Amino acid sequence: MKFSKIAVAFLVAIVPALAADSFNYVNWTGSTATTATGAIGAITVNYSSSDIDFVQTGATATPWLGYAPTTTWQGGLVSNAPANAQIIAVTGAAVTHTITFSQSVTNVAMDIVSLGQVGLGTQYIFSAPFTIQNQGASNQFGGGTLVSSPGNTLTGNEGNGVIVFAGPLTTLTWTGANPEGGGAEWGGFTFAIDAVTNAAPPATPVPSSILLTLVGLIAAGAMFAMTSRRSASRA
Repeated sequence: MKFSKIAVAFLVAIVPALAADSFNYVNWTGSTATTATGAIGAITVNYSSSDIDFVQTGATATPWLGYAPTTTWQGGLVSNAPANAQIIAVTGAAVTHTITFSQSVTNVAMDIVSLGQVGLGTQYIFSAPFTIQNQGASNQFGGGTLVSSPGNTLTGNEGNGVIVFAGPLTTLTWTGANPEGGGAEWGGFTFAIDAVTNAAPPATPVPSSILLTLVGLIAAGAMFAMTSRRSASRA
């Protein structure tokens, strides 16, 4: 009986660690032809490339009408989509993109908008590995797919969704490949950081694989204890 109670208490304590976290998004406040600047609280964020098409800093208006439905940009580790229409839009040209945070951050989310076309897979090739958390359609453009492949490559066929870089990192770079061609064709993005893993003082994250192993061991132990009690009661 004691073992079962301990097991249940342990599971209740650690399961929230496996749940989705709230993310704090960049508040983009300014831009030039080749840069965008913003902040996440006290953390300054700078983006640069020669591929900027336009930057929106909060207004939900053309050419980008906003992150709707929000369910496309949340899922997996990420519990919340961007709260406004802030976005950096690029043509996807084969140039280098750089985003820099003023301090080391972990679990960095990148919200992807309209990457590529249904018949034209535009790529982002990143300097760090990532995982796709969710994808889907946008109200404005519909939706296709996001696909990851070796070499930290993300391919979008009218792809929308959210990916996460575990980090830690202060700088992330990527290059575009197979661009849409500019003009009215563009893809966009914004960034966020995990409010839990980037809290001050920073918590020491426990890998989810270890947590899942512990959950399995505890569950197996509980089943064994229950089976043993039943066998003893029948004897």
